[in-house]
Amino acid sequence: MADVESKTQLISCCKCSLEYVSVGCNRTPLCVDWGRNGWVAYGACYSVALYRPKRTKCDSFGRVELVLNGHKDRVNCVKWIPRPGFEKENELVSGSTDKTVIVWQRKAEQDCTWEVSAILEGHQGAVNSVAAITDKRTRTIIVSASADSSVRIWDRKQPGNAFTCLQTVSFGNGFILALAISIFPETAVPVIACGGEDSKVHLFTEKDDKFVKVQSLPGHEDWIRGAEFALEDGGDLLLASCSQDGFIRIWRIALANKSQEANSDALQDAFEELKLTSNVFSVIDKGVDKEFSVVLESVLTGHEGWIYGVHWHPAIRKGNTTFAWSQLNLREVCFECRGDHHGTIYNFISEPKLVAAMKLVYKGGEIRQEKPSHLPEERIHQRLGLAVVRHARVDESYSDELVFTNFGVPFYLEKHQELRIWCGEDLKNRNDADNQGRVCVDVYIKFY
Repeated sequence: MADVESKTQLISCCKCSLEYVSVGCNRTPLCVDWGRNGWVAYGACYSVALYRPKRTKCDSFGRVELVLNGHKDRVNCVKWIPRPGFEKENELVSGSTDKTVIVWQRKAEQDCTWEVSAILEGHQGAVNSVAAITDKRTRTIIVSASADSSVRIWDRKQPGNAFTCLQTVSFGNGFILALAISIFPETAVPVIACGGEDSKVHLFTEKDDKFVKVQSLPGHEDWIRGAEFALEDGGDLLLASCSQDGFIRIWRIALANKSQEANSDALQDAFEELKLTSNVFSVIDKGVDKEFSVVLESVLTGHEGWIYGVHWHPAIRKGNTTFAWSQLNLREVCFECRGDHHGTIYNFISEPKLVAAMKLVYKGGEIRQEKPSHLPEERIHQRLGLAVVRHARVDESYSDELVFTNFGVPFYLEKHQELRIWCGEDLKNRNDADNQGRVCVDVYIKFY
């Protein structure tokens, strides 16, 4: 008996902690989302897994760091809730076959503990798609689509308040597979896009605290499986939709008078023809009636089968918000064009960040290349002596700036990671014997 008691006491003193999680993603198209906070959230059976792609410089691969439990059936869709100013998300919404929508919230910025903030009930079928947004007034709107042929719109006026079901939109015998939500340009009015089995994109806008349909956009020839908004730098709202017909269609939503002013007299005939395919509707913002037009901007082809999802690159989704350049180097970075004399930068950022663009600013020096040789796809920046292969914008070969942007594969800049600047011929040890000189630059970077 004494031995049993001692073993019981020994077991009660043991501490257990999560060491490693291996769990696959559910086979549903909308159950994964990558946030600006660096986390990938995905549905894993009845749970939501939070995956960190790469935690530190020493990690060769990511890992699942948290598993959120609360649903009682398969998780079909997850979505991070965007915050105003494109800050890092601290809320997540998920929909499940158990007919519920759960809002998850991070307890504190430095705390990795997540809790159920709200359980939204009311659907009579599996929830297959969710979308959410938080406006500048900190109002949060969540939209959920279910197999019960309805879309529910949930509203929370302020953080900390409870969500209420603002409205239920019925689609009769049809059902919605894709949802997206955004704000009309130059207004505070939300717009919801719903795509489903009728091959149309339905646009809803808020009027007198209710959402009303303002347009139905035809064109797809099969079920619509994905949709997402993006605010263009020029101020227009872009909507991408994808379908089982193998096509992606891009729609442009803009103020109607703005579209007319953008067309000169020389293009008036073309604009009159364009108006035949445009749809005009009105939106009331703070008592002012504003007219918007939605026009098919482009049709993207190339897929040979169904398209299950479509997403904008973060550089497009940022809209017209200006991200400031941050200087990365503490002292001038100098490099030569031969002898493996590259420039070296040690960054001192506090945490890994996703890079949007990099810029080199000329400070002094000169590079002389008697016979510059470069590949056909390269361009030479004469002042910096750099052979630019890709991802660079060279407005003028003797300018003081060279900007690298639109990376095909966005990358994280790790804390204290070393960066190097090479002259192209020196890096490849190719025809650099006749090179002379030295150039110094400052290095700037933009983060998402």
